Amino acid sequence: MSRSELSAPALAAATGRAMYANDHASQALGIVLEEVRPGYARMRMTVRKDMVNGHDLCHGGIIFTLADSTFAFACNSHNHVTVAQGAAIEFLAPGRLGDVLTAVGEERHVRGRNGVYDIAVTNQDGEPIAGRDYVCPVRPDTRIACISLGRVVESLLHAADLSSDALGADRTVLLTGISASARQLWDAARPHARGRVSFEPDARIQAVMDTGCKATLSARAARLGFRHSASVEEIITEYLATLSPAT
Repeated sequence: MSRSELSAPALAAATGRAMYANDHASQALGIVLEEVRPGYARMRMTVRKDMVNGHDLCHGGIIFTLADSTFAFACNSHNHVTVAQGAAIEFLAPGRLGDVLTAVGEERHVRGRNGVYDIAVTNQDGEPIAGRDYVCPVRPDTRIACISLGRVVESLLHAADLSSDALGADRTVLLTGISASARQLWDAARPHARGRVSFEPDARIQAVMDTGCKATLSARAARLGFRHSASVEEIITEYLATLSPAT
């Protein structure tokens, strides 16, 4: 079977194997290619004594190399020769001798010859070592009415199937939104996160959020068969599913 006949996942795997066979830099550092899919790569490296700096920590350049190698396999997974135009890294915590570091690279956007990839590095305990820091511009106790995107789409399709008699004269339907705080949303997302979040309220944004609806309860929507999100965890799980690379 020629490469042109391979499925996208099979082509990504074959490309990864061929690249790794010639990747002497990654091999010299003990970086292992664990998985590659279209727009996705995962690599692993154990911190050796010759990778530790004068502070008894893994040298930042070594961690960057692990991330850079992972980027290379993720962006070349479509079997188009691709190199980095630029890269930046944020070190969130130190790596130490004996740590097993795992880097995950995910494609976020591709247009023409340009693409954006996020690479996150964690240790054997799942703690972020390198990735992104995010700022939430509201207080952690700030509440908002929440419903998942999946439930919204489902509701639109359900509304299209309803008869005019069922809807009656009022064609608008308020959907039920459960109350969730910024802290609850972050706590639900934290086990899946590859970075950290700090709460740094912006007075103007906070003022807007403080006047917003904290929850909605629509008996009419329930009677008409519209479903709401059952929990914050469900909302986060559905959102994370939309970020998964195509297989």
